[in-house]
Amino acid sequence: MADAAVENPATQVLPHRKQLPSSIPNIDSLEGLATDGSDEYSTLKKLQRHLEYIQLQEEYIKDEQRSLKRELVRAQEEIKRIQSVPLVIGQFMEAIDQNTGIVQSSTGSNYVVRILSTLDREKLKPSSSVALHRHSNALVDILPPEADSSIAMLGAHEKPDVTYADVGGLDMQKQEIREAVELPLTHFDLYRQIGIDPPRGVLLYGPPGTGKTMLVKAVANSTTANFIRVVGSEFVQKYLGEGPRMVRDVFRMARENSPAIIFIDEIDAIATKRFDAQTGADREVQRILLELLNQMDGFDQTSNVKVIMATNRADTLDPALLRPGRLDRKIEFPNLRDRRERRLIFTTIASKMSLSPEVDLDSLIIRNDPLSGAIIAAIMQEAGLRAVRKNRYNIIQSDLEDAYSSQVKAGAEKDKSREWSGVDIQDNGNTKPRCPGSRTVLESTPVSCQDETSSDEHQRGAALGGGQNFWGIYRHTFSKLNPNDLLLLPFTIIYLGSDKIESIVKMASTTQPTYALSQAHKESLEKSLLETDPEIAAIMEKEIQRQRESIILIASENVTSRAVFDALGSPMSNKYSEGYPGARYYGGNEHIDAIELTCQARALTAFNLDKAKWGVNVQCLSGSPANLQVYQAIMRPHERLMGLDLPHGGHLSHGYQTPQRKISAVSTYFETFPYRVNIETGIIDYEQLEQNALMYRPKVLVAGTSAYCRLIDYKRMREIADKVGAYLVVDMAHISGLIAAGVIPSPFEYADIVTTTTHKSLRGPRGAMIFFRRGVRSTDAKTGKDILYDLENPINFSVFPGHQGGPHNHTITALAVALKQANTPEFKQYQEQVVKNAKAIEIELKRLGYKLVADGTDSHMVLMDLRAQSLDGARVEAVLEQINIACNKNAIPGDKSALSPCGIRIGTPAMTSRGFGEEDFKRVASYIDQTIQICKEVQAALPKPDNKLKDFRAKVAGGEIEKINALRKEIASWASSFPLPVEGWRADKA
Repeated sequence: MADAAVENPATQVLPHRKQLPSSIPNIDSLEGLATDGSDEYSTLKKLQRHLEYIQLQEEYIKDEQRSLKRELVRAQEEIKRIQSVPLVIGQFMEAIDQNTGIVQSSTGSNYVVRILSTLDREKLKPSSSVALHRHSNALVDILPPEADSSIAMLGAHEKPDVTYADVGGLDMQKQEIREAVELPLTHFDLYRQIGIDPPRGVLLYGPPGTGKTMLVKAVANSTTANFIRVVGSEFVQKYLGEGPRMVRDVFRMARENSPAIIFIDEIDAIATKRFDAQTGADREVQRILLELLNQMDGFDQTSNVKVIMATNRADTLDPALLRPGRLDRKIEFPNLRDRRERRLIFTTIASKMSLSPEVDLDSLIIRNDPLSGAIIAAIMQEAGLRAVRKNRYNIIQSDLEDAYSSQVKAGAEKDKSREWSGVDIQDNGNTKPRCPGSRTVLESTPVSCQDETSSDEHQRGAALGGGQNFWGIYRHTFSKLNPNDLLLLPFTIIYLGSDKIESIVKMASTTQPTYALSQAHKESLEKSLLETDPEIAAIMEKEIQRQRESIILIASENVTSRAVFDALGSPMSNKYSEGYPGARYYGGNEHIDAIELTCQARALTAFNLDKAKWGVNVQCLSGSPANLQVYQAIMRPHERLMGLDLPHGGHLSHGYQTPQRKISAVSTYFETFPYRVNIETGIIDYEQLEQNALMYRPKVLVAGTSAYCRLIDYKRMREIADKVGAYLVVDMAHISGLIAAGVIPSPFEYADIVTTTTHKSLRGPRGAMIFFRRGVRSTDAKTGKDILYDLENPINFSVFPGHQGGPHNHTITALAVALKQANTPEFKQYQEQVVKNAKAIEIELKRLGYKLVADGTDSHMVLMDLRAQSLDGARVEAVLEQINIACNKNAIPGDKSALSPCGIRIGTPAMTSRGFGEEDFKRVASYIDQTIQICKEVQAALPKPDNKLKDFRAKVAGGEIEKINALRKEIASWASSFPLPVEGWRADKA
């Protein structure tokens, strides 16, 4: 062995590490142990100990290595976070010292900035392109030479705040741009399954102010794609070659930050038809166009980069750009809008303004002046300014009239009339009729004869003038015309003259419309239910009689109002309307949009919510799908969820499973872990819940119940959710009516998302709602930057098209009615009585010696524990049904299985709606007591082999037990004395 001693590694002190014990033997001192002829066993032991020390050292170094690797990963992630967007591109001017320098940002300003310590100073040369942090202006990255500071990128945090609902009208344009841009980015598999490629580029063309840019912003808002917007003129630079290089940079940046949307506005600035260029500037513009064509050909249609271009002059664009394969879809934005389009734009803009009740927008909508969306917005803006000028807080009709006059150019109607082919324009500007005898009629044809649905007819109608003499004479005659005949009236007048028009009108008015089908078909659509289907009508009559003669104690049922019934059975069910207000996949949804927006506004008002902080989806068909739609919006498959266990008062849609199988589909899609109540108290065990949450780390914590009678501590739930970084989803399906009336605490202060059904205590139709947070969710502790909620678009997309198609418009209409009723003093009085009645039956049942889960109630229901009576819920439910009391068996804490429940759930909302008070519910408690005694007697009388549930049910339903027969008659008479809102309903009138 070498003479020089080897330094013991264990004695070295590495930076940032603890020193190992220095008792490891020096290797040189062990060298002669194997050769000195002494005790070989001792030598072996020493070598083994030395080996153990080396292994210990190895483990220590490996542990330190793992720790340093984790620190390295965290440091690299921090650097990436700092270097990620939002960034500002700038140019490095000069260095001041090792840590600071001077840069010029893309905004034109010079800054003294801090240089990130990880950057290579040797690469940091004057005129280098660099990336600056948007907030601190710190220099965080050195960009490649091809990066250009003229290209501005809007990151996801600067996503446009315009939604489809903000864009009035343009239904066809919305559908086309969503198919070409949004769907390929979000559901590319649809195109792959069909075997086609999505459009590569989209051209939006039309006059200024028709909504092109606004609709592009709405598309960008509806996707997660980065939004890159440039104006065509920005590509035209001072130096030759700069423009084509900037085009390359735009597409390179889009590919690096895909998914991305490139929006090039005013594309005609660089893409006009090519010609023999005479100047260097013209040649540069053509080189820019050639590079644009090259880039359009250079990316795959299946990529996550979509190109949108917009222009006011589509006729000037180069044909090479317009050919299929580059701009595959061309969407026109017309200037003249029909009345439906105008109404949508006026109402969309007016919905955000404070208007006086006297304002009549229709008086502006029906006018024939050519209006674009921008002009309509200017009219409303000018009206608002006039109201401010006069120190008013709302806009009145005179403001709108003055604004309309000031914004709409005089003579626009006359100019448009010259475009009509039915007249010639003379040099002096006068109109010359094409046929004799029609000039006087032309000047007096009513504007009212226009078709509301055709912009071409608006142009023609404007040409006919606005005189009222002829219309005044023939008003009564015209009123008899079929609308289709009326459309032809202006042309008939012009070509035939006024001397023949009266006889033609009279002849047309006597013509009756022809019904294409048989009279029997027509009558079949007009017959009542009793005439059409007496079998179903008879069953419905029996169900109404059952409801009238029964005591309804099912906590999830209620008796809704006649107004809600009227809305449910209405022509609103005729309309199909996939999509959302302002963004439907079908036409004819003007009034459907109005009802859905009204329903949303009433939902927020009912629960006292600020629309800036909360939004709501009212299209959900029922409660369980609504919960699943929420989970799908904020979770990925097999992420974790915690909800109250079903036997402990939870709900199937919160993820119920047994050790043997997954009962709920939620448990199939996601990993679920239940929390429970304390068996002794019946109250949620928050301490155990917190411990389990810290261990399980769920993505979603559900605070909701279906058979839990006490109040939930939402504040504590919020604290637990925050500790594990979970969303707090509150399912208030059973208690939403109580919350709306303010008789129990609201969860909205603490929740991220709130779901509810609409037919239980809220007393509406069978449907559901999802409330979601807007605004700031939290603040980044390191950057101080606000982190915003991103719930609205994912939830809306999960509802449609994620889980369902068209909404039930009749249900949304009925829900709007119910929500208006929920915001009344009478509704609050009703909910207060619901709670009083629940307390009354609790006290009476306890007086009769029965055990209640959680020892009582704070809400609308009580839960009876029947185990002390040696009974199960199914047997008691069966006898109650025989005596005209409807309630449901229910699992209770401690049950072996939720499928064999030992409790019954008693709710007060339905009978409170019919007028029950505290004394009435005490009487109900007496009936329940008598029922339990009957159950015991029947069970004791049955032979043991015949004491199965089916035998028990057969016995009590046989009509042989006099006590049951007597109670049924007594209860039917008593219940019928209380009103039912459907009294007077008859199948022959339905």
